[in-house]
Amino acid sequence: AGQYWLLVRPEYRPTVYIQYAEGDPTALRTALSRDYNVPAAQRLDIARGLHEVRYCRKADQAVATQVASVLSTLTRRTLPAVPIAGGGACERVSRPGVVEAWIGDPTP
Repeated sequence: AGQYWLLVRPEYRPTVYIQYAEGDPTALRTALSRDYNVPAAQRLDIARGLHEVRYCRKADQAVATQVASVLSTLTRRTLPAVPIAGGGACERVSRPGVVEAWIGDPTP
């Protein structure tokens, strides 16, 4: 039998970084990991009181809106998708396809 090679392109999946202040983000990571790359959540005190999904690039607004919708349902809180202001600095340091979920307490 002969060998056959097939070029396979990896599936593109946006990345969602979760920053939270307290509680347990496990359920959120599990739900989001079906459609997104979700690295380990970061516990940060500066996330306290925040409930929003941030994006840097206009092209990532739709992903941020989708993530905000999923998280709003799971946390029973409204999370808006908000652009990160920065006068272009954001685009220089952020990769395309990356959004950040800032959640004070992710536990529903």
